[in-house]
Amino acid sequence: MTTGYAETYRRSLERPEEFWAEAAEAIDWERRWDQVLNASRPPFYRWFPGGRLNTCWNAVDVMSRQDVASRSR
Repeated sequence: MTTGYAETYRRSLERPEEFWAEAAEAIDWERRWDQVLNASRPPFYRWFPGGRLNTCWNAVDVMSRQDVASRSR
């Protein structure tokens, strides 16, 4: 996703499942999702059903690794 804001926003509206699947690749998942969006029971949509992640790992540990990597340059 190296495009400008307007293009990124447009993509998120036109192809939301594709857009969010791509964005989700940047997150460390304990278990990858079965599908991006389950819209079988509107308005009770489920994003990334079957997926499992550790929020603490993504919020703290991943950022710590990136910080250490940037300091060693």
